[in-house]
Amino acid sequence: MSHHVTPSFQAIPTIYRREPVLLLATFEAEVVGAKLGDRHVRVARSTVETLASEFGFCQLDRFLTDVPNGVPDALVAYSSLGIRFEGGRRGVKVRHSEQPSEEWQEIASRLGRVLVIVAQQRTPADFDLRTLLSSRRAFGGYATAMKSGQGSTRYVFLGVDGRRGVTTTDKHVFLDSNVLVHLEKVAKDASKDAGRDREVQQVASEIAHGTVQGGFAIAELSWDRETGTRNYARAASLGATVDAWFGEGSIARTQDLTEVRAHYREALANHMRTPGGLGESQYEVQLAYYVCLLKIFQLWRRTAGQFRAVQRLDLFEEFARWMLDEVGYNLSYPLRVAFDRFVGSQRGDRVEYIDKLMKFGRNPSRELWGAAWDLAHLSSIDLSINPDFRGAFSPEDGGVLLVTDDKALPLFRERLRPRGLVKDNTYSLMLMAADTEVDKRLDDHQHRLESIETWIREETLSRQVGPRPQEYWEQLVQKCEAETFGGEAEHQREGVVPSDHSVGERQRVSWLNRLMRSITGTG
Repeated sequence: MSHHVTPSFQAIPTIYRREPVLLLATFEAEVVGAKLGDRHVRVARSTVETLASEFGFCQLDRFLTDVPNGVPDALVAYSSLGIRFEGGRRGVKVRHSEQPSEEWQEIASRLGRVLVIVAQQRTPADFDLRTLLSSRRAFGGYATAMKSGQGSTRYVFLGVDGRRGVTTTDKHVFLDSNVLVHLEKVAKDASKDAGRDREVQQVASEIAHGTVQGGFAIAELSWDRETGTRNYARAASLGATVDAWFGEGSIARTQDLTEVRAHYREALANHMRTPGGLGESQYEVQLAYYVCLLKIFQLWRRTAGQFRAVQRLDLFEEFARWMLDEVGYNLSYPLRVAFDRFVGSQRGDRVEYIDKLMKFGRNPSRELWGAAWDLAHLSSIDLSINPDFRGAFSPEDGGVLLVTDDKALPLFRERLRPRGLVKDNTYSLMLMAADTEVDKRLDDHQHRLESIETWIREETLSRQVGPRPQEYWEQLVQKCEAETFGGEAEHQREGVVPSDHSVGERQRVSWLNRLMRSITGTG
């Protein structure tokens, strides 16, 4: 009867002669077969030698003078402290791993490589590197330490400077909603896409060394807009998903889906006993973006697709004044969208992202609601450069990353990337990016545009606005929706198909009232 052997390793990061070393030591293997069942046997030295040689590893001496310069098709999955061999035939299972020290991570990041040593240990406590080397039971070679995401065509990592890879210094990661949904399906053993399961497991192993949070994803997925209620059972499931993949002990657990699923069931029971508290604080941010996008949508309809220079300047100024008066803050993302839409260059590559973001089409209510969530997710990245949060997100932590498989978000990030921050004693102001481009048809109106921008900057820095109460947001959203969706004839005249008005304004306000009451706990 056929069976296969999967060596089980213990992964120990150590430093030898100022070089980061990942020691993969094994004394047993998992034997799987139809009749044998699951059991463990001692791994022979010849098995370890064969495994190492398949991936270009050579036998090491005690002075480490015999190390190949490169190891083809081999890399360190440094976040899980296991090792993944690409192009080989044998599987490797990490059953225990240790968290690397900051010194180990710093050296690995600087050198861009890790010395991987595959060794047979005689006893579970036989971890002495010199002993293993002198016994001629150790094989190894250099492997790349900084590989991240190259095996996945689905997921991308977005940081302050746009798309990039993960490094060992990245300690704070937020999940986009689509990624959290994928992780939840795997944790619940409800996925039917084996390829996606492998990719999401790989991504989880790459970020498990840091602090991973659901961010805005739990809020977005657990609020039902149509009924205005919060689905606490879904919030509990999402919270359990984050715990199962990224809670204590996750570095080793991401390598074994059976363990992830068992931990999910345990965490779900805990969350169901104590519901609430997940994702609620992020909701006000999304509402702020939502009303801003509604206002931009209203103003854009006035242009009727034509470019009148004075009108465009008037609309941009009207939006800026409205945002500062009604919202109370200078939100860099909506301000940049308004700038590009009204007074920026109307060249296709400059405004393409606006059409993808706001989707001016059949159902603006639904599309703008989703676009506001996109902006909310992107805003989590900027925590790393916001001086209000630098106590928790320091530059030494490598910044904040957002993991997503939304193909549009990298484009949004590129166009909406803030240039910097100005800090006063009440809040932080994110400025627009440096690559703003004014439409050439406004060349004769540069003085007017400069005066508007000066006013925005001075007003932002001079105002002191505290947090808005929930009742205020409720009334503002109601007002903006009534203004946006109350004139069906105007929609048709401007060539924009309105959203489904069979719901009616009374019902539209009704769901919002229920929604806000569920947030504030007032009934």
